[in-house]
Parts: sequence; structure tokens; C-alpha cells
Amino acid sequence: MRVRALLLSAAVVCGAVVAPSASAQYPELCYHGVEGASRQGLVKVAPSGDAALRSLVRAHGGTWKARHPVLGFRAVELPTAAARDAVLTAARALPGVAWAEPVRVVSAHRAVNDPVARQQWAIPKIGLTRAWDVETGKASVVVAVLDTGVAAA
Repeated sequence: MRVRALLLSAAVVCGAVVAPSASAQYPELCYHGVEGASRQGLVKVAPSGDAALRSLVRAHGGTWKARHPVLGFRAVELPTAAARDAVLTAARALPGVAWAEPVRVVSAHRAVNDPVARQQWAIPKIGLTRAWDVETGKASVVVAVLDTGVAAA
């Protein structure tokens, strides 16, 4: 539960899009992995480590936000995802840093409710899951597949 609160709070602080686990509440939604490379990171640092972290972030051309009032982490933003990764790796070695993690950007999409969908090769090839985000169908539309078989020659 702490991790969800942290991610949700991080989304508010950083302006990032972080999807909470909503599978129980919205079973038709599924969350895909990282969609885009965020340039932001979160660093849990003691007040005594602020100066070193600030120097590190500025040396890489980045900025940082105010300390979160409840959870105590700082949000940092760097010019590129590569710079973010370098800063977060270096920050983990600084005194007073408990953790340093990138902000993950994810998106929710409607999920296929067919239990054998993973066995159907065409679904990913035609982008069906993206289409279901736009239209999920209507009861008045009838779809039929007419298959007369294949004559092997």
C-alpha cells in the first residue's frame, strides 16, 4: 500500500502519468509496461544530503522540486532519460540517500476478454487492443466469419 501511495503522490508532484493497480475495480482494463521514457526521477534523501544531490542534478543540467511534505522524497527532472539514469545511479551512492528511482510512465488500455486471445496471432498484428480503446462494439452489429475451407492442391 505504501508503494501505491508513493507512486500516486509522485504522479501529483511530478506531473507524470502513473497507473495504479485497478484490476479489481476495473477488470476490463489492463496496464501495459513503460510507454515512454520519462526524464523524471524520485529520490528519498535526508535533509543532510540535499546539497550533494542538488549539485549532482545541476551538474547534469537538471532541476529538482520541493521535498514532498509527507513522504520526504524529492522529484528531479533531467534533460534526457540517459541523464536521468546517470544521476539516479550516482545519487544512490550519496550519503543520506535511501533510494533513487525513475518515474515510470504507463497507460491503461481495454483488455481482451477472450480467454484464448493470447493464442490468436492476428490480435497484435492488426492492433486490435488499440482499436478497443476507441470502440468496443454494439449489440446491433453482427459479425460473421464464413469459412468454406481450403482446397489443398
